[in-house]
Amino acid sequence: MTRSTVNLPHSRRPRPGRRMPTSIVIVISLWALGGAALLSSVLLPLFLNSKTLTLAAVQQNQSWPNQSYRQAGTPSSTKLAFASLPGFTRSTVQRTYALITPESHVYQRNPLVDDGSTAHLISPAMGANFAMYYVRLGSQGRLSSPKDVGIERFVICLDGRVRVKASAGAGAEETDSVVEVGGFSYMPANASYVIQNDMKHKNDIDKTVLLVFERENKILGVNAGYRFGEIDEQPILPSSPEVFTLRKLMPDTPEYDFNIHVMDFRPGEHLQVKEVHYNQHGLLMVSGGGVYRLGDDWYPVTAGDVIWMAPFVPQWYGALGGETTRYILYKDTTVDPVLGA
Repeated sequence: MTRSTVNLPHSRRPRPGRRMPTSIVIVISLWALGGAALLSSVLLPLFLNSKTLTLAAVQQNQSWPNQSYRQAGTPSSTKLAFASLPGFTRSTVQRTYALITPESHVYQRNPLVDDGSTAHLISPAMGANFAMYYVRLGSQGRLSSPKDVGIERFVICLDGRVRVKASAGAGAEETDSVVEVGGFSYMPANASYVIQNDMKHKNDIDKTVLLVFERENKILGVNAGYRFGEIDEQPILPSSPEVFTLRKLMPDTPEYDFNIHVMDFRPGEHLQVKEVHYNQHGLLMVSGGGVYRLGDDWYPVTAGDVIWMAPFVPQWYGALGGETTRYILYKDTTVDPVLGA
């Protein structure tokens, strides 16, 4: 719990009964009494039915199973209670946060994509200062660099394999690199490149799936080169007083104005700090599940769920069930707290 509250002009008044549902009160009470095992066997199966991920890979710093990324990129494979009920969705869009769940994804054509489509999850249209979306590429699929000046891009491969062919310029050197499942690539603003599918699919159903973050670079004039890597090859960083495992995919240096964090929680672990800050977040649940607090509301979340968090929205997460949580988190790092940009 946190006693912090933000009462902004024209803010949405909490609806009666939404302060804290009785079920959540029971959950937190049981947890406080040491009932994590009971919660794991009772609460999580209500909304999560997926294969258990062993903790060995996390504890021994081994590679994360590729199937987890594929499940997040193709979340229709995750069976949820009531998923087939007409009109049912767990998605909700509020003024200071949004929860976008797999049954709400809409894929459509995109002028920057050949032989493929995109599903936009977070965008400035809802108040975010960045965009977050899926790209599905067919056998001849390709994603071109942004046409707008000053747009930087970060890509994570969730399924399949792509090749990034980039020209020299904008402070970056020419490159021709392959990105596989669990790999990532950063493309600086004003760079010229093409991201091509590097796999031949057997049918029209199989696709290469990418998770893409885009934002307007706020520190133009500072040279930032292309970056490539594998998530599990990044060092584990200290995060005290937090207990989760933390990796950062971007350097904490002046030429980069955002970062991508990868955070792992074993069942029963939770955020120690009930955060309220002016940084924005875009989050993808890769595996596992638990309860996320957003403002005054509490939501069960699982693999494939996406969350947008606006500045100053209270936020907190607790991992439940028998599977380790991994989520990917966008965070802007160069934001003027007065100008908000």
